[in-house]
Amino acid sequence: MTDGQFGWRASRQAQSAVISKVLAMDINNLYVKDYTSVDEDLKANFDRELSHLGACEDQFYGAPPQQVDFLFNATTSQEFFVKTKFGISDGSYTFSPDIKVWGLGQGIGWSGARWILTSSTIAKAMEHRTYGLKLYSPDSRVSIQKLLDMFGDDTSQICNNSTHLPLLEQTRENVQLHSHLVFVTGGLIALDKCSFYHVKFDFDENGEPRMLSLDENKQELLIRPSFQGDVFSIRQMDPSDEHKTLGYYIAPAGTNAITIEKLQGFISSWNTKIKSSNLSHSNVFLSYDSVLHPQLTYRLAANSLSFNECDQMFKPVYETLLHAGGIQRNMNRTLVRASRQFAGLQITHLYDFHGIEKLKFFILHLRRFDTTGKLMQILLQLTQLYIGKEKSFLQLAYSDNEFLTPPSWIKHLWEFLSSHDIEVDLTFPPTFRKQRTNDLFLMDFFSSRFSQSDLYRLNKIRLHMQVLLFSDIISYDGKQVLPNIYDGVSNRDSIYEWPKQPLVTKYLPLWKRACKLVHEHIQSKTLGQ
Repeated sequence: MTDGQFGWRASRQAQSAVISKVLAMDINNLYVKDYTSVDEDLKANFDRELSHLGACEDQFYGAPPQQVDFLFNATTSQEFFVKTKFGISDGSYTFSPDIKVWGLGQGIGWSGARWILTSSTIAKAMEHRTYGLKLYSPDSRVSIQKLLDMFGDDTSQICNNSTHLPLLEQTRENVQLHSHLVFVTGGLIALDKCSFYHVKFDFDENGEPRMLSLDENKQELLIRPSFQGDVFSIRQMDPSDEHKTLGYYIAPAGTNAITIEKLQGFISSWNTKIKSSNLSHSNVFLSYDSVLHPQLTYRLAANSLSFNECDQMFKPVYETLLHAGGIQRNMNRTLVRASRQFAGLQITHLYDFHGIEKLKFFILHLRRFDTTGKLMQILLQLTQLYIGKEKSFLQLAYSDNEFLTPPSWIKHLWEFLSSHDIEVDLTFPPTFRKQRTNDLFLMDFFSSRFSQSDLYRLNKIRLHMQVLLFSDIISYDGKQVLPNIYDGVSNRDSIYEWPKQPLVTKYLPLWKRACKLVHEHIQSKTLGQ
């Protein structure tokens, strides 16, 4: 059964499907690797699943012949009525040799389980004929190759593999094959409800990557819904425009405008209803715990909202709950959040349960080491490579190091952990090893000698040269910095996978000054074997 199907399966949550997609985008963004992301919606596929195909799938996955026959006969002999607000129809329809009504019928309780098998068949058929998402950790110990992420009939494809065809053409091949396979199994892709991103990067004069806007990178993705008929142009979205998926609103650029708007809507609606009600103090709190809190919590695990954004949204909730308890609205927030056993109100701040939700999924998937857990491992080590220090970045102070790495799901979690003094001890930390005696990590050495703005510039040169340690820039005898290093040129091939980073020549004078300090240091502490 395909690992890409998250729906109707034990121990798999909708949030995990969205987190998996966000992580894949983040990794591509940090590697500065062009990619496409396509979101598809299927049309009445439960109604149209082929009964004969279902019988073959049941048998393939080990169902007894008697059960296979029963399910096939039950499916083909079903009689369907139409139910509306006016009642149930007198007429009906059913399967016959002349009018082949396929599938289980929308609303049948076990249609989800049946679609899991059919979607797995489609995914397996695509494995050997398509090239989709291919990601590696910097040390290549963790790798991911996949094409489809599915939750029921909602499907997402991310492609960054242009080995065999140009990226957009490879994407078209992938989506077209999926459309054909859905069609031959009885379904149809609703192309008018589909959308795609084509994320292409450029660099500014400071070596900072940026995503090209839709106006700068207008593309066309033409797909035929079946084997015949006209092609359909799928709607392209700007990388900063959010699209809806499983109750979330996400974008490659990480924008949160619609997410904040939706959360504010939930809060405003709840506040209005509470203020116009006559609920007691205890029932107001019960309403918050059972209605508003779950609405907000579900939409936080895959997003990355700042403390200020959360604080602005949550202020009306604080005021309503404090007013319900007859407490002055400017009550000290520490007491508001404190446990009831310490005379507090035990109202968790929105930012706090935002971070707690992310931490829960972080621990869950790292322990499982499933696809989402592997994506987390890749992003962890890639972030560590950006920061370039010996100690795991999760154990470093966020405020002293955050400027070294771009925004990501993991970086936001790190900010929360650091602000709450929470330590996470990973079984497999995302760190790198020293190669020689007296070896040092370059960014550890530079940190005590340069300001944050200079460290940012030095890090740009380091990433361009693909160097991490003293041993990467020093001669084999361990006594001098190699001459080419001063000019921002490294003649050694790195063993790690690095992000794209052009040379910013205006930072070279600073880099040369840093290299001289390294040279002075190794005169007293020569690198050994």
